[in-house]
Amino acid sequence: MPRAEEFKDLEFAKNDPQLNRIVEKESETFFYQGKTLLAAAAYLSISNFKKCIQMLVRSQELYLAFYVSKFFYPAALKEVTVKLAERAEKYF
Repeated sequence: MPRAEEFKDLEFAKNDPQLNRIVEKESETFFYQGKTLLAAAAYLSISNFKKCIQMLVRSQELYLAFYVSKFFYPAALKEVTVKLAERAEKYF
């Protein structure tokens, strides 16, 4: 089974703009159908971690966004952590 570090280096869709358009369209369709995890998984399938995190934050799946950013896209970790802290403050 591949480890998280191995997925970071894979660039499935960077050279295929048609695949990017298809995945983006499918992701939006899933999102509007209420299938937010499938919408995020569509972006994960082509290793587009930034869009995956954006979709998870947009659908308020902050814990999943935290783990995806922690393992695959550390540049977004601070922003996701701030959103998670804001949600925690709301309930305490």
